[in-house]
Amino acid sequence: MSDPLAQVIAAEERGRSVLRVSGEVDMSNVAAVGEQLRAAAGDAPSVLVDLTELGFLDSQGLRMIQRFADELAGHGKKLIIVAPASGVVGSLLALTGMDKNLDIRQSPPQ
Repeated sequence: MSDPLAQVIAAEERGRSVLRVSGEVDMSNVAAVGEQLRAAAGDAPSVLVDLTELGFLDSQGLRMIQRFADELAGHGKKLIIVAPASGVVGSLLALTGMDKNLDIRQSPPQ
């Protein structure tokens, strides 16, 4: 069996869910990654998704991030995304204008 294209590691830090996504997210695994994010978000009032180690994200991945943000907001939860502007994902979020609507940080808040 081969390694998964993407991996989601969940932890809890300072009362929030911290989800670190690494690898690649594309149309072949976007549904599974979205399910993992929803399942791992838990009951914390805020969720931090760290995309620093994500090497590729296609348009379906962008859509998944927006849907996840909308779902959290619908439950009164806050989403923080860590995606450095110098990285692949951070520059893609800026290019698409998603950085205007989402709370995107260069590094995890302290």
